[in-house]
Amino acid sequence: MNKQLLASLCNANGISGDEGAVRDIIIANIKDSGAEYSVDSMGNLIVFKKGKKTPTRKLMIDAHMDEVGLIISSVTDKGFLKFKTVGGIDTAVLLSRRVLINGKTYGVIGGKPIHLTSGDEAKKLPKADNLYIDIGAKDKEEAKEALQKAEERMNRRIDHLCTEYSEIRAGRANPAVLDKVKVDYYGTPTPINQVAQISVPEARLITISPWEKNMLAPIEKAILKAELGFNPNNDGSIIRITIAPLTKETRVELAKNAKQIAEQAKVAIRNLRRDANEQLKKMLKDHEIAEDQEKKGLDDVQKLTDKFIDEITKIFEKKEKEILEF
Repeated sequence: MNKQLLASLCNANGISGDEGAVRDIIIANIKDSGAEYSVDSMGNLIVFKKGKKTPTRKLMIDAHMDEVGLIISSVTDKGFLKFKTVGGIDTAVLLSRRVLINGKTYGVIGGKPIHLTSGDEAKKLPKADNLYIDIGAKDKEEAKEALQKAEERMNRRIDHLCTEYSEIRAGRANPAVLDKVKVDYYGTPTPINQVAQISVPEARLITISPWEKNMLAPIEKAILKAELGFNPNNDGSIIRITIAPLTKETRVELAKNAKQIAEQAKVAIRNLRRDANEQLKKMLKDHEIAEDQEKKGLDDVQKLTDKFIDEITKIFEKKEKEILEF
């Protein structure tokens, strides 16, 4: 048993509708196994692994990636977060539970104090509508601000960097290059991954299998219209896109471009540090925080900045290696 993998999967947050962290762990562990995989429009991960011999039967393994959780529905004037449950949760076990919001902000679930409840009310299970999450905010505005910290904004910048890198062709087949392709689906421009399954069976091959056979021609037309430089091959059943190998000169230029994008991301992170520091200084000036709180805040912001700058460097180095060595 791979205990480290099991621990990673158990510790990953995967509330229904937001299973990306779990899915990424699985993909990272299968991408070098020779298995074909794709992600459909609902976020499901579909993996196909060929056997060593001609099979007499096929085996399908179906499993959940998601888990139950909560979703914030509103913020009260006192700074408490109201929530709805996602999945079947026994509200009796929620009181006093520590929760993590957006992977960044901690809070504790509270409710009406027991000494303020009537006899009949005290015997009943608490309803989710009567519970709240306390994140230590003094009012509604501070609660909203706590949910949109510098860390969240820096995380969004990292996500943007990864999106930009996914669009850089490194001579390797990557379904992300088709993300911006919109197919005419009965008169409605629709993302290609919502009308077809996109797979990468080989390092330089993308296959597109439409859910409806009559969508082959519209998909082919949409790919050509997107001017991605691909020549899709439609065999009447699926569409194949072969990724041409890159020259050494092209790879060097792509690596330079990747480095420039990384430097722009670092500048954006430093600008976010500046904004956060200015906010702390203003709070000190307005007597909202003490000097020691400002100092701790500035130190925390710098640590965050260093963390994300280092992450950008690692992401760039990985992308550069992919571009130059493949």
